[in-house]
Amino acid sequence: MSRLWQDMVIFLTLVAVILGTAAVLLLVAPEAGASPCEHRSSRHISEHGGLAADSAWHVAHGQLPTCGQEASRQRAEDGSRKSEERDRKSRFCRKRWWC
Repeated sequence: MSRLWQDMVIFLTLVAVILGTAAVLLLVAPEAGASPCEHRSSRHISEHGGLAADSAWHVAHGQLPTCGQEASRQRAEDGSRKSEERDRKSRFCRKRWWC
């Protein structure tokens, strides 16, 4: 009976270690496709003295820097590409991921 108990304790310990490691990796891992900067409004940027000053302030306070105009332009292009792809699909295929 004691040998069975020891095996059970070892097994449960290994399971706990594996689950703990998985939880830590999921919490620490960055998001896939995460932006290295934060999109803020032009009003916010102008209130804080421009793009460079605003980015420097946010970085100094442990936040992501402010994205420049090229990032917002790229985001707009991505949105227009998605709408073009959607327009090419039939109504039937828009509702189904395999089309």
